[in-house]
Amino acid sequence: GEIKAQLKEGRNVALFCDADKEKVYDWMSGLEKDVEGLDCRMIDGSFAATEEGRGFLSDIDEASKEYQLLVITPVINSGVSIQNGHFDSVFGIAGHTVLPTGMVQAMRRFRDVTELNLCFYSNYGQRPTDASEIMMRALSYEMKRRELNRHKGSLIDVMNAEMSQRYPRMVAEREAW
Repeated sequence: GEIKAQLKEGRNVALFCDADKEKVYDWMSGLEKDVEGLDCRMIDGSFAATEEGRGFLSDIDEASKEYQLLVITPVINSGVSIQNGHFDSVFGIAGHTVLPTGMVQAMRRFRDVTELNLCFYSNYGQRPTDASEIMMRALSYEMKRRELNRHKGSLIDVMNAEMSQRYPRMVAEREAW
């Protein structure tokens, strides 16, 4: 509901989703019917393997500006930075393929977007779905990667400081659709 509402308001939305491709195509078709004039592009393995897809990905900052909705599968989860000021929010809909921390990493491909929405299927299983736990894990991973574990304060202090600066609005929901 939230994605459709934002699109109807004219906002530009990026979506990372690891759901079954057919389900995503059905969902996108429904949005195209419900949101008048919606321009959307899905970037999946099939598209990325085409000449058009390779051209799109080689200049994704510019090419993505043509679309109000950009849907990305796990084909892109690292090595890409999108900093074009075009997108208002990013949604990550976690099915079962990518770990929640990987979804956060994928969502941060959009460097200048401050509204992140992380959603889970209701049958997500035993993986963590609590926003604080996911952010703690993601930040812990990032701290280790950057060798910031020399910080004198607690991880919670670091997390709170980092989160307030980098992720002003992070929403975790149990149901995405």
